[in-house]
Amino acid sequence: MKHRLSKVFVLCAVTLLCTATLSAASSMTTSQARDARNNLVAQARTYIGTPYVSGGTTSSGMDCSGLLYTITREVLNLQFPRTVSQQYSYCTTIRDSEREAGDLVFFKTVGDKISHVGLYVGNSQFIHAASDGPNTGVIMSSLNESYWKQHYYCSGRFLPSGKTNATAAGNSGSKKPVTGSSSVTLDFARILDKTDFELTAAIMTTMLTRTDIMLSVRGIDTSITASYDNGQVHPGVSLGFRYDAKAHIFQMPVTATIITSDALRLYIGPVIALGTPVVPGTTETIRPSFFPGIIGLSWQTPSVITGDVALRFCADASYVVYNTTEGAALNLLDSFISGFSFNIGTRVTLPRF
Repeated sequence: MKHRLSKVFVLCAVTLLCTATLSAASSMTTSQARDARNNLVAQARTYIGTPYVSGGTTSSGMDCSGLLYTITREVLNLQFPRTVSQQYSYCTTIRDSEREAGDLVFFKTVGDKISHVGLYVGNSQFIHAASDGPNTGVIMSSLNESYWKQHYYCSGRFLPSGKTNATAAGNSGSKKPVTGSSSVTLDFARILDKTDFELTAAIMTTMLTRTDIMLSVRGIDTSITASYDNGQVHPGVSLGFRYDAKAHIFQMPVTATIITSDALRLYIGPVIALGTPVVPGTTETIRPSFFPGIIGLSWQTPSVITGDVALRFCADASYVVYNTTEGAALNLLDSFISGFSFNIGTRVTLPRF
C-alpha cells in the first residue's frame, strides 16, 4: 500500500512540475517565443546523427520523444513530458496552416495510436529520431515524403506563437484533434489543410493500329487534381486537358479520383470533347461518348522532394469510350485502337496551404 501511494505521489509531483513549467512558457512575449523556437530548432540540429535507442535521452542514443524531452530541458529549462502520448496531451492542437518552426508534428505509425513525434523546423521539414527505414537515428525528414504524409496526424503547440500577427486561435487552439476526428466539420480552412493539389503532364502513346503493332506518340495529357487526405483512401476530383493527335480531337475529362494507396489511383468520369474524331490511322469518323467518358488506372513512383514540392514519375492506362456515328458500339478492335492509351509523365504535388 505504501509503495502504491509513493508512486501516486511521484506521479502527481511530476504532473504539477510539468504544468508549472509549461505555464511559465506560455507567458513568454512574442519576441521571447520567437527566440525560444529558434534556439530549440538549433539545438535539435546538433543531435542529427545521434543513433536511435529506445528510451534514450542522450547524445549516445535517443528515441523520438526523448529528443524533445532533452532539447526542451537544455534550451528552455522545461520539465517536458517524456512519452509521445503525454507530449501530445500537453500540446494544443493547431491547424496545419498555423504551424511554425518550434511546433511539434505527431504521427500514427502503429495502428490508430499516436506513436511518433518530431520537431517542425519550417519548409515542411521536421527533425525526429527514426527507429527504422533507410535512415535511422536523429534525422531530418519532409512532411511531403509519402510515408510521413500517409501517417501524419496533427500539429501541436506548447510555446506561444513567434509571429507578431498570430491569432488567438493559433495560441489557444483546442485539444480536440484537427485531423482524425470522428465528427465531420465543414470548416473550409481545415479542409484545405488536408487537401493536396497536383499537376500532371504526360505523353500519350499507342501501340496498335489496324495494320501493325508499333509504339508511337499519340498526344499530350495534362491534368489538375485536388484530393482530400482522409486516411488510407483519398477521394478527389480532376480536370484534364488532352489532345489526341491520332484521333484528331481535344478532350476535357472531369473525373472522380480514388487514391487507394501512395502508388495507385483509379479515376472515372465524363469527357467534354471538341472536334470530330476518327479511328486512328483512318479517315473513318466516330462519335465520342460524354458519359461514361473515360476510365483509368494510374501508378506512380515514391516522391522525390524538391524544395516544397514532391515530384513523382507516373504511368496511366486509360480508356476513352467512342461509338459509331449512329451511336452503336464500335467493334472490339476499333474500340481498343480509338480508346486505349498508355501515358507516361511526371506528377508534381504542391505545398499545402
